Amino acid sequence: MMLRGRRLCLCYLGRQTGVAMRKLSGRVGETSVLVQSGQEVSELPLLVRRIRDSNELNTWMRDGKADNELKNIQGAMIKEPSKKMSIDEEYELISGFSRCYNSSSIFTLLQTIPITEITPQVASHALKKVFELENNFEIRNPGFRATIRGGLKQHTFQRQVFVNLLLDIVCSSKDPTVILNSMQSVVQDRFPGDQELYKARLLEEVLVCVMDGVFSLQEICKAIQILSTYYPDRTKCLKVTDLFWAGILHKSSSISAMDTVGLVTVLPHLTESRKLIIKYLVEKTENNANDYSTKDVIEMLKVLVDLKDKEVSRDFLFMLSTWLMVNIEMAADQEILEIISSFHQLEYMDTNMVIALDKIFKNREYQLLDPDLIRSICSYCVAMRIRSPPILERVSMFFVLNHKTLTVPQVSAIVGIFGQLNFQPPDRELFWTSVEQILIIQFAQFPPTEFINLLVSFFYIEHFPVNLINKLFNLFFLDRLHSQTPDLVTKSREQLKLIELIMSMEGLRYEGPFLPMEMDFNVGNKESKTSRTFAEVMEILAEILVDRSKLIKNVKLSGLSEHPLYTVDIMIVPSHPASPVAVLVMAPEEYDSSGEFLLGRQAMRVRHLQTMGYRVMCVNMYKAEMLEEPERLRQYLTSLYTEVCNKK
Repeated sequence: MMLRGRRLCLCYLGRQTGVAMRKLSGRVGETSVLVQSGQEVSELPLLVRRIRDSNELNTWMRDGKADNELKNIQGAMIKEPSKKMSIDEEYELISGFSRCYNSSSIFTLLQTIPITEITPQVASHALKKVFELENNFEIRNPGFRATIRGGLKQHTFQRQVFVNLLLDIVCSSKDPTVILNSMQSVVQDRFPGDQELYKARLLEEVLVCVMDGVFSLQEICKAIQILSTYYPDRTKCLKVTDLFWAGILHKSSSISAMDTVGLVTVLPHLTESRKLIIKYLVEKTENNANDYSTKDVIEMLKVLVDLKDKEVSRDFLFMLSTWLMVNIEMAADQEILEIISSFHQLEYMDTNMVIALDKIFKNREYQLLDPDLIRSICSYCVAMRIRSPPILERVSMFFVLNHKTLTVPQVSAIVGIFGQLNFQPPDRELFWTSVEQILIIQFAQFPPTEFINLLVSFFYIEHFPVNLINKLFNLFFLDRLHSQTPDLVTKSREQLKLIELIMSMEGLRYEGPFLPMEMDFNVGNKESKTSRTFAEVMEILAEILVDRSKLIKNVKLSGLSEHPLYTVDIMIVPSHPASPVAVLVMAPEEYDSSGEFLLGRQAMRVRHLQTMGYRVMCVNMYKAEMLEEPERLRQYLTSLYTEVCNKK
């Protein structure tokens, strides 16, 4: 087998390592193989064909009485020369079974039909009606079996013979549709002992058909779906479904878009073989991206979200994002919303997604766009730190045109994106006028924490709506604030303290202070998060500073010590008359997705430190960690320090 030019190596363990073959049924056994794909090696279960003993019979036939009963019933059934039934004749028989009112009447009807006329389709339908009627009877007569168990004994025996006869016809047909339909029917059987025998028999036939290549890829997927709930024990189901990986790879000569969707939908029902099937999907479907419908993409993404593990291939998600970029004009707003929501939950972003989001605004009129779609786009951009000026400019235009009709969640997501991503809307005056108008109208509807966070995000990009800030002193608002959970109250008070500090630094008049000067904050220790790189930065800075400059860690600035945002990671105090250098060690998530622009909160922090007279040096920890060689890290830090020192 081949995957993208790389051979898929199989190593049989049955003889080489002494691993015994496990018997699954009379014709099928299970062993293990080592599967190597690229550099990864996995041990997977493998189906093998067993040589069946000629005198081995089904359990129900080992009893001579059962054997004689079967012969008697078969003898009583009318036999006629074999002939091909027409569709109308077959439909008439199926209609006859549908008119039966209990399982006994089905068995009576079977004895009147020539055995040659019981086609696989007829047998499958008869099985389905038997189980349906029995279930309906017991639902209408609760406790019937428990109260007159003795009276059911003969009926159960007759039932067993007829059901096995129908199963013979179904299994000998080698018809995947008939066999799979019968598997779905037998799950409804309310006789547990018999049910296990019937399940085992149908499972054996499915496994044999898969090994013989009778099942198509779509039919294999349907079989896995059925088997995922075939047994009460979920673990047993997963062990069975993992046996199908070889059958899937056997159909690797060609795979359609429909096959891909089918394979993705069964991934949650695979365990040991899931990673191999995902690789197979990536290798085989990279050229099928344009064949998917919007419904297909939505269905696959929902399944990938439900997997909730790290086995979701980035390459496969890239293929889906490529589809979105090419076909987004054909999708409706609600469909795009579902797709973006799935990518958001998968925490996936690439350039295709950015291009696709931009196309949404280019090809639609702003008044006709779904506000929930714009809200979803904004939430996705904030989560993935997508700072795209074209997208943000169009979002601001949408808001200005539609702000009067937006709900609180929509306003919060759309307005908050600008501060979070450190982007000033193009038409500032018109935009902020619209923002303040709608926030005044919706003030009472906003959750207190959400309203406070929104105002803080405005501060990130130097917008200070004093008339809105004064509303924070409203007794009704403060009462709502303190009616929240203790955790939310603590976070809100921390944000309120930040508002107080910023207003003081900006020299703006407001109706405060309204909080105690001393508050306890959970100050994060950045050194503990990246201790090795942080220590290396300290050592190299000490070497760069050949003079007697001092390095001090975790410096709390005078007058700002009440808030952890204004703690300087490393302060360089020069030995000669000059402004101190505040070294801020920035984690990757404090930059936008490009790694070029700081997000709003940290951009405001840098701005305030510079206003206070400090020279600010930002160390991107992602870049620092990528420079594994000490000399390259030294060059990086030296260039940053030289640039800061040369600024006037």
